[in-house]
Amino acid sequence: APAAAQACAGLAAMCAEPSSQATVTEAGGVEALVRAVADGDPSAPAAGHAAAALGHLTYGSPAHQERVRLAGGIAPLIQLLVIGPGEPAAEQAARALANICDNNAANL
Repeated sequence: APAAAQACAGLAAMCAEPSSQATVTEAGGVEALVRAVADGDPSAPAAGHAAAALGHLTYGSPAHQERVRLAGGIAPLIQLLVIGPGEPAAEQAARALANICDNNAANL
């Protein structure tokens, strides 16, 4: 769905800016992004944008890493790796997973 891809791309851009991350998380963005990864076609642009947003959000942020884990985000990101090898979403999922686990033993 083009609208979902545009929404996830917009959230990815917001998550890349530390000053916008609180706005995204307070509005339920983490949960929405996890749903977009879990429910989407791994080859669809929305899945890649959602994974990129989660990667931006979790970079160097234990609080956001924990929030993604609690929202159930780790398993759907792993599924992007399994289901979509060679897809751009798989690369974004790998980055997000690396960030989620970085210096966070609870998420390993």
